[in-house]
Amino acid sequence: MAVESGIIGGSSRVVHGVGHGLAERGHEVFLLTQGWGSLSATEEAGLVRIRRYPVNRSTVLERFAGTWSGLPRALREIPRPLDVVLLHHPLSGFVYNQLCSLEGVPQIYTFHSPWHLEVQSRPSLLLRGFRNPALWPITFLCRMMERAVVLGAKRVLTLSQYMKDLCLSAHPELPPSRVTVIPGGVDCGSFTPYRDIRARQEARMTEFGVSDSTVVFLTVRDLIPRMGLEALLNALNRVQGIRSDWLCLIAGDGQLRKLLEKRAAAMGLQERVKFLGFVPEERLPGLYRVSDCFILPSRELEGFGMVILEAMACGLPVLGSPVGAIPEVLGPFDQDALLAGADDASLARGILSRLDRGRPGRDLALRCRRFAEHFSWPVIVEIVEETILEVIRDSHT
Repeated sequence: MAVESGIIGGSSRVVHGVGHGLAERGHEVFLLTQGWGSLSATEEAGLVRIRRYPVNRSTVLERFAGTWSGLPRALREIPRPLDVVLLHHPLSGFVYNQLCSLEGVPQIYTFHSPWHLEVQSRPSLLLRGFRNPALWPITFLCRMMERAVVLGAKRVLTLSQYMKDLCLSAHPELPPSRVTVIPGGVDCGSFTPYRDIRARQEARMTEFGVSDSTVVFLTVRDLIPRMGLEALLNALNRVQGIRSDWLCLIAGDGQLRKLLEKRAAAMGLQERVKFLGFVPEERLPGLYRVSDCFILPSRELEGFGMVILEAMACGLPVLGSPVGAIPEVLGPFDQDALLAGADDASLARGILSRLDRGRPGRDLALRCRRFAEHFSWPVIVEIVEETILEVIRDSHT
C-alpha cells in the first residue's frame, strides 16, 4: 500500500494520522513525500517507510519541476505489488498520473481544498512579484491538474460536507456518489490535558509570566490573509479598552507576520499579544495546555480545522468563526462556541463573553476532551480502512 503526499500543511497531519493508523492495523504503508537536498534513502518512521524526493517549494513552477523529476524516481524504489495509491495533493497526483501511474492500481484522492483558490490566497507561492490579473494562467493550470486527479480517482475523500460541496462545484463532472466525507482526526495520546494543576500554573508563569487569574487565548495559524488574523487584532484592540486580564498567543509564521506585528504595536497590543513564530509539533500540546481558550478566526476556505480537535483534546474550549466546515465540527458540541461572524466586532463580543465567564472549569475541560475522543485517529482510520477495502474490491470486479 503506497501513500503519497504533497505540500506540508494541514494535509500532512491527515497523511501522518491515516498512514500510521493503517500501519498499526497491519497494512504495509509507504509514504512518498517532498524533501530537501539530495534524494535520500528510505527512512523508517515507526511502521511507515518514508521516501523523500527533493523539491524547491519557493514557487509553483519550481515545485512542479522538482515533483516532475523526483516523484517517478522515488516511486521506482517502492516494492511491488501495490494494492492502492492514496493521493493528497493535485500536483503530485497529476505527475503520478502522467508519468508513473501503475496499471490496475486504484487511486483514492483526498480533496483537502480547491488548489486554485489556495493559490489565490497565497500569491507569494507563485511567481514572485506577480499579483491578481497575472495569476489567472497559473490558477487555471492548477484547476486543470486537479481536475485530472479528481476524475482519475476511484474515490474522492473530503474532511467535511463543506469541502465536498466545494469539490463538486469546482469539478461538476465528478459524480457525487464517488465523494465520501470522512472527518479529520486527532492524536489523543499526544494531545492531552494537564493532570497536575500546579505544574500548569508554573508553566504559565515560567513561559509567559502570567498568573492563574489571567485568561490566555491561543490561535495556531499560518499567517496568511484567509486566516482572519487582521480581524483578530482589531477585535483585541476593542477588548483592551474594556478588559485587561488577558493575553493572546499567536503561534505560526507566514507572509503577514511582519505586518501583523507592526499593526499590533501600533495598537499598543505588544504586551498583550505575543507572536511565537513557528512552533514545532512536539511543543504544541504544551502550548494548548497552558491556554484557556482557542480562537479560530478564519474568514474563508476552512476545510475542517484540525486545530479544533487538538485544542479540545487538551481540554481547551474553542471560539470559531461560522466559516467553512467550522460549524460542522463545533456546532454539535456547542452552538455558543460559534461566533456570530468573522468580523472584528463578532470576535470582540465572543472574547468578552469568554472573559465574563472566566477561565473554563474542570467540567468544561472534560466535555471538550470527551468530544475530541470521538475523532481519535483509531476511530477515523477504521472508517478510512473500510473505504479503501471497498475500493480495492470494486476494482477487482
